[in-house]
Amino acid sequence: MRAAEIIRDAMMDGVNLALSGSGKIKASGNREALDRWISLISEHKLAILEAVRRQKVIAMLEAAPGTQRAIYVDDASDPENITLTIAVRHPAGATCEMLIPRSKYDSWKFLELLERLVQTTH
Repeated sequence: MRAAEIIRDAMMDGVNLALSGSGKIKASGNREALDRWISLISEHKLAILEAVRRQKVIAMLEAAPGTQRAIYVDDASDPENITLTIAVRHPAGATCEMLIPRSKYDSWKFLELLERLVQTTH
């Protein structure tokens, strides 16, 4: 079962999966439904986490129609790396994730690089 299917089916059963403040998956809903889903969610937690982050950046783009890209920075779930989840406004709905070692991450340099890339490709 794919992460998107798990999220969809869990939601249909009354379980909501979202990002917590610490960058982890937060499951809420009916206790019985949570009990039914918790082992499958745990088994696929990394794929579900990625899917939930991608849903978050897509929702960020949808909430801001004039924005060309949205970036979610997860600096809490992995002590060694920063995960950037990026959505670019595109008819096909382009998203990607980047894993950057924490010691190498500079948010301003990343934004500068992204801006240069956008200028050269558009």
